[in-house]
Amino acid sequence: MNPQNKTKIISAFPCLGKTFFAANNKDIALDLESSNFFFDKTGFEDYSSEQFKGLSNRVKKENGLQDYLKAIDDAVKSNNYSFVFISQTPDVIKGVINLGYEVHLVKPEPGEESEKEFIRRAKLRGNNDQWINSTIKFLSEDVKSYYSDDELDKISVHFIPKDSFISDWLLLSKEII
Repeated sequence: MNPQNKTKIISAFPCLGKTFFAANNKDIALDLESSNFFFDKTGFEDYSSEQFKGLSNRVKKENGLQDYLKAIDDAVKSNNYSFVFISQTPDVIKGVINLGYEVHLVKPEPGEESEKEFIRRAKLRGNNDQWINSTIKFLSEDVKSYYSDDELDKISVHFIPKDSFISDWLLLSKEII
C-alpha cells in the first residue's frame, strides 16, 4: 500500500449507517454497496438496495467479486476519500488483504440486545425477513474462524455498543482518524 495514501478501508456490519455517513460526507467517504456489483438488477431497477437484498430470484454476476475488488482498489488509489466502506463478506475481506490493504472490521458487541437493534434497523430501512435471518447469525460469529493468522494480522476488529453507528465510532476512534 502506498504510504502516502491515508484511505482507511472499513468493513462494517449492516445497519451501522455506512450509507448514511457516506451520503452526508461525500467529500471524505464512499460506500461501495456490494449488491450493486454482485447481482444483476435487471427487472429490479425500482427496488432500493435494501429491498433488493435477500430476494431469492436475484441473478449473480459472473465477475461480481473481481469487479467489487477493483472498485475498492480504484477508490483507495484515487486518494479522494478518507474512508471506503465495504461488505463484511470473508471473500471480500480476503480479496482486499490480497490487494495489500489492511481492513478495519466494525461490528456491534455480540448479544441479544444487538440482535434486536439490528432487526429493528433492518426492518426500518426496508430489508426483508429472509435477508435479516440470513445475516443476523454473523453478529455473534467469531471473525477468527474465517481468517488465517496472517490475514488476521491485516484486520483490526472493533466492537461498538449496540446503539452506536459508524459515525459515533469514527468520531471517538483516535486510531482510525
